[in-house]
This record gives sequence, structure tokens and C-alpha cells, in this order.
Amino acid sequence: MRVFQYGFAVARQGRRVSKDGSRITLTMPATRTIYRESTGKTPDVAPLRMEFPGNGHCDYEMEAFKTLDQSVESLEERNMALLLPFCPLKFRKEMKKAATTGGSAKK
Repeated sequence: MRVFQYGFAVARQGRRVSKDGSRITLTMPATRTIYRESTGKTPDVAPLRMEFPGNGHCDYEMEAFKTLDQSVESLEERNMALLLPFCPLKFRKEMKKAATTGGSAKK
């Protein structure tokens, strides 16, 4: 819901009103849900259905951004370097396995 609220706030700031004032247009930004860690059950999209009285409904899908599936280069290109500290989490399973078996993680 917070991702949608953020997108709605951005859309409101850029709203356009028709010349005769009869229609307001809100253009929603391309929002994404950021997952620092994901599993096989993490969805690729988060669907949201908005229902309006008398006008039916509107389906809105927010793409998932799975941080650990991204390369360091990709994060830097997208100006998302703030997420770089999460990259070592990619190796958590290997490190846990090495700790429990007493061996070293595979390279």
C-alpha cells in the first residue's frame, strides 16, 4: 500500500486538468516493490485492485525489484548504490553450509 500511496502522491503533483476543467488526468509512475532478499515464493508483481462505486475496477500491478538478483553494475547504473550493502547476502546460504559442515564455501 505504501508503494501505491507514494505513486499516487507523485501522480497528484503532476496532475493535468483539461482546458475546459472537466477532466483531471493522473499519470502513475512506474513503481516497484524492492525486496532486499527474496525466495522462490517472492512474486514478480504485486497486484492491487481498486474498486470504484458504479465504475467497475482498475487493476494495478507493481513490479518486484529483487535486489539480490541484480549485479553490482546494474545497481550502480540505476543509481541504486544505496542497496549495495545487501549484496553479500547472496552468499549467506553458502556461508551457513560451510559453517555447519566445517568446510569452506565453494568458490
